[in-house]
Amino acid sequence: MSGTLRYLFKIVTDEPDSTNPKIEISELDKQSGFIHLSTGTQIDFRAPDRNELFPHVYGELWTAEVDSVRTFHKRSGAWTDILGQEAWLLDGEKDNGSQ
Repeated sequence: MSGTLRYLFKIVTDEPDSTNPKIEISELDKQSGFIHLSTGTQIDFRAPDRNELFPHVYGELWTAEVDSVRTFHKRSGAWTDILGQEAWLLDGEKDNGSQ
């Protein structure tokens, strides 16, 4: 399937402050010099191909670029138990130019 990604995901430990125009990045992002992102299939731990490259942003991540925020709590289970059930991660994974 050809096309471009419609959505990229940023996993954070705290919900972004919607009153701040810039999202505070993690220490790992600061040390790396770029912001680590994921595609839906990279978050969906059932994905068959784990060798694909992860997208990065060089620069700032702005609150205005956030489409939505969802909160998940790991508790005593594994992240795969929580996120592996989220079909929306793959919704709109590729935009082939047709709407």
